[in-house]
Formats: sequence, C-alpha cells, structure tokens
Amino acid sequence: MMDTTPYPTTLRVLEVGHTPRTALCGYLLAGVGASVSKLVAAGAEPESDPDRAEWARAESLYLDHGKSVRTVPAGAAAGTAELDGVDVVLAGSETHLNDLLGTDAAGLRAAHPRLIVALATLFGRSGEYASYAGGDLLALALGGLLSMIGERDREPLRLGGHQAENVAGLALFTGVMTGLFARQTSGSGALVETSAVRAVAYLDWKSQIYYADRGVVLQRGSDSGPLVLECADGYVGFYYRDEEWSQVKALVGDPRLEQERFATQLGRDKHREELAAILNEFSRQLTRSELYHRSQARHIPAGPVLGMAELASDRQMVAREFFGTRDVDGVPITVARLPWTVDGVRGGQP
Repeated sequence: MMDTTPYPTTLRVLEVGHTPRTALCGYLLAGVGASVSKLVAAGAEPESDPDRAEWARAESLYLDHGKSVRTVPAGAAAGTAELDGVDVVLAGSETHLNDLLGTDAAGLRAAHPRLIVALATLFGRSGEYASYAGGDLLALALGGLLSMIGERDREPLRLGGHQAENVAGLALFTGVMTGLFARQTSGSGALVETSAVRAVAYLDWKSQIYYADRGVVLQRGSDSGPLVLECADGYVGFYYRDEEWSQVKALVGDPRLEQERFATQLGRDKHREELAAILNEFSRQLTRSELYHRSQARHIPAGPVLGMAELASDRQMVAREFFGTRDVDGVPITVARLPWTVDGVRGGQP
C-alpha cells in the first residue's frame, strides 16, 4: 500500500561529524534544495589541525557552503533531539553517531523508522580493517587504485585531493536519493552504507575485468599506456591505439618511425623510450593546442595537461558553466558547480 503521509516541502539533512566523503554528500544534497545542518565536536574541526589549517579552510568554504554548522563540546553528545523533523542523517562512522547523538545506526533506525541513515565509512563497518585509522591514501591502496598510478620501478603516486573520499561521497549521495525514492512507496526509511575502499574498488573496474578474463594483474607503468609528450608550452597526454599507428606516422612525419622495431605494438612497447624520444622531438615544436588539434584531425586521442587557472578559463568549461564565482570575505573565488545539468542548466549556486 502506498504511504499517504505528507512529506515536508524541504528535505532536512543532519550531517554528523566531519569527513570529506559525508561533507561532499551533504553539499550535493544542499545543491538540490535540502536544508543541511552539521554537527562537529569541538577539537575535531578540520581547521583544528595546524598542519592543514589553510587547506581545511579552503575545503570548508566549498563543502560546507549553504550548511548550518554547529560545534558541540567534546564528549557531550547533542542527543537525539537533533533529529526532530530530520529526513536524512549522514555520518562517516558509528563513532561519530555515538559521540554526537549518543546512539548508533541501528539505534537510529529502531527509534526513527522513516529516517534514512546514510553511513560512509573508510574501510567498512565490519571486516579485518573496520577498526583501522587511516585516510584517503590507505583507501586508494586497499581499493587497488594506488597500484595503477606512477612508474613501475618507482613508488606509487597518490591522486591529488580526496579522490577516494570524493567517490565515496558521490556513491553515498546516490544511495540516499535511492532510499528517499523507495520511502515514497514503502513509507519506511533505510540504512544506506558504503565505504571509500568499496567505492575505489568499484571505480577501478578495468583491473577486475582483465583479471577475470585473462588472469592478468594490471600494474602501474604499463608499457602500453599513454605517452605524456612535451610541448612548447606544457604537456599533452597522447594515447593512440594499434590501428591508429599509420596516422601517428603521418602526423609526425619522421622516417625513423618506419623502422622494423616500431612496426608492431609489441615492438613499440619494447622500445618505448626510443619511441617517446622521437615523438617528443616533434611535439616540442608545437604548442599544446596545435598538437591537440592536429591529433584530433587524425582521430588520435590526445588532450592537453591543464592547470587549475587554465581549466577555469577554458572555453569549453566556460561554455558549460562548469565553474562559478563565489564571494568570500569580499574576495571572489572560483569553485566548481554541481556535476549535472537540469534542462541544460548547470545545477547549484556557486
């Protein structure tokens, strides 16, 4: 039977504690019109760490925009009175729930059957790593993505920012929206759960396919991976397939590429350094834009490596309204808008 209980016109969300993954989910929910409040224990605010205070302030300006943030004394749970009228509770761990609300996820569900409790842990609520402390770097390692980035004979490279946390936040947002949709029919809430490690493992779909199909474990520094070519004004990612080799030779116009050692993909992989040296001699004579357009004209996948300032002013980004400007203490800053459009309009206020 369909539930006929009237729903509030404004979705109310309570974010408990601070993790980038739950903060991103709260930011996205605020972007679709939800009223988002956030509880943080004193001393646990991101800015309280002097080693990352500047970064944490920048992160908060973005992720906490549009939220009502309140700090409560450490060790003093605010209590479940905070849940009055709340539709969704976001938390990064059971510890945050217990410390700030005095109960766990199961207790919330039992006391509030219509509540969507959304939990995004780092390593999962159960299992070997559930109680471990860690961060984005460990999630990338356990999820498998860290083994994919960097040169094979050197240490792995971590992705910039909070990539494991970000993908977990997006996964949590999807789960929350699904739970809210289901509640319209059943009238019951749900416990929505994900983890940064689980989200990373899902993101690295290619490794699983190669292993299932061929028993091959992909490693970073793959010989057949893309080349990063040097240009007159920076770098371009250059990724050709075997069937495009004739177009690469026509593009570069260097007779050395006709040598037998470069005739097959296996040969080109084996002599990768020599191949890269020849291509770089050609690419250094061009700007990134020139190499990009010449490659695209021959259907060779290539793309320029851009810095943040260049991304913000890129014509395609501007046309798609990917970034917006927000005033902070009288200073305009550039921030990314929500990652979707509705009727062709980029969602959310910057």
